[in-house]
Amino acid sequence: MNPELSVVGETAGASGPGSHTSARARSRAYATCAWLEANSVKDSVALVSDEAMLLHLGPSNHPERPARLAEILHQLEISGLRAACANVPSRKVTRDELLTAHTEKHVDHVFASASVKKKGKDYGLPFGPDTYVNEQSPDCAALSAGCLLALVDHCMADENIATCGMACVRPPGHHASQEKACGFCLFNNVAVAVRHAQKQYGLQRVAVVDWDVHHGNGTNDIFAEDDSVLFFSLHRYGSTFFPGTGFAEDVGKSSARGFNVNVPLDKGFGDLDVRHIMQYLICPLMEKFEPEAIFVSAGFDAVRGDPLGDCRVTPEGFGWMTRCLYRLARHFCQGRLFLSLEGGYNPDMIAQCTVECVRSMLQEVNDLAGPEMELVPATPCSSHPGTPASMPACLAGAHQLLLLFFEFFAVGNLPGLAFLVVLAG
Repeated sequence: MNPELSVVGETAGASGPGSHTSARARSRAYATCAWLEANSVKDSVALVSDEAMLLHLGPSNHPERPARLAEILHQLEISGLRAACANVPSRKVTRDELLTAHTEKHVDHVFASASVKKKGKDYGLPFGPDTYVNEQSPDCAALSAGCLLALVDHCMADENIATCGMACVRPPGHHASQEKACGFCLFNNVAVAVRHAQKQYGLQRVAVVDWDVHHGNGTNDIFAEDDSVLFFSLHRYGSTFFPGTGFAEDVGKSSARGFNVNVPLDKGFGDLDVRHIMQYLICPLMEKFEPEAIFVSAGFDAVRGDPLGDCRVTPEGFGWMTRCLYRLARHFCQGRLFLSLEGGYNPDMIAQCTVECVRSMLQEVNDLAGPEMELVPATPCSSHPGTPASMPACLAGAHQLLLLFFEFFAVGNLPGLAFLVVLAG
């Protein structure tokens, strides 16, 4: 570990690796390790991260803290997943790459923010009360975006086995718009990576699925007038819940109307809700769009036990969504599925979610059954009244949303690829 990282625990109130690991997480990790020993899956999924991103530090009580990434890396290590995957070297994003999704003014503002500090503190709040920076933050943000680009480059290279993988990065990105930082996010990692994939590899149609509990308002706005990108966000919505955007009628602008798809859900949504959304909204939309790559803004703050999300998706639920999306990626775009960490503020739970997602990709790529785990069964979780899975009319509600979006796609028949999801069940 970088010697500079020894300051992380003291400055941010973070404990050492493993201090957040629950007994359930250890059981999951050990079962995964045994599964890996019994199966040959080496390098078939790619991983990228960098411990230098732990140096992005702010107030000791801030939810976006180094312990998030530290615990993810710890659980990937003890589960054997880090060794089983192709470990991609990290890199920093370049200024020109950032300018494909951000304005010059914004890029300059982020890099100049390293010198901004509150009196008597090692950090400043130049972008508002929730988004801190310290001296290392601009470099960490450049690494965060660059890691995802490195993942894309690795998976697009013909000589490499892996066509899919995950970037475990921070700070997150999906709230950052073209011209401003917002909601803990400095650069929009996924938006920059989409532009990179389009520019470097000539991809004509790229899909972005954002399952973070908060609406990806930055990504939404960056692609609002771009019909080469299908942006799909499922999120908790409420007038007092950040960021207060992402209502169903926000469908994009001009020629891209219908290519921004927002599915607002009530507080408390769970596995059954996301299952219905995957089966009756995401699958048929992907069938009509036919993406050449799928990016996932993989926030885990909808997991049960998150201090901000207050929802009930399980780690197994996120693993199931990953399996479904990989099957879509395999069907349409040669398995090009790229996950990028966004939010999630319970270190132990987001690390368990990461383990599930990475192992699920290994399962699917290698056509294997998952491990037998001595865990409390993950019972399907439905939401509070008002979200799809809690109502007998959930299918009708999903079809109403489909009709709203298909009005702009100018297509006819509804669900065709739902079988891909059913098989993943």
